[in-house]
Amino acid sequence: MFVFEDKMHEINIADRIFRDARGAGATHFLRVEIGELCEITKEELEEGLGKVTNVNVVGSLQDFGGTILQSSNSEKDFELGEWKFKVDFVESKIKCSCGFEGRAKILDRGHGYCLYGCPSCGSTGEKVSVIKGGEIKIVGVG
Repeated sequence: MFVFEDKMHEINIADRIFRDARGAGATHFLRVEIGELCEITKEELEEGLGKVTNVNVVGSLQDFGGTILQSSNSEKDFELGEWKFKVDFVESKIKCSCGFEGRAKILDRGHGYCLYGCPSCGSTGEKVSVIKGGEIKIVGVG
């Protein structure tokens, strides 16, 4: 049995991305953009996608570190060949009520969260809106 302990959050996000990519027609490749302000890092997403796209090495899809993956109903779904993926980092861009527009200042980052603010005035929360870099997007499938 695989146990990923504190990595289950990343595995669940990667699994959702993989399911969505498969639903969009992906058979062997997916390309994803991850924003700087996301709750997981580029490296964590890459690790999660690596595990999810190579699920056929797990003895049972029903017991994957205590989480039931929804990507597949059978190991045969993964016998399409080797999956490849690319994860691109997207730098943040915010707009603050003080008039600042630019890259956010990361205040704290932990498992499942990213706190950020305006580097000009220090504002956080509702005074700061994300223009880009706050989401994970599938940008290509093959």
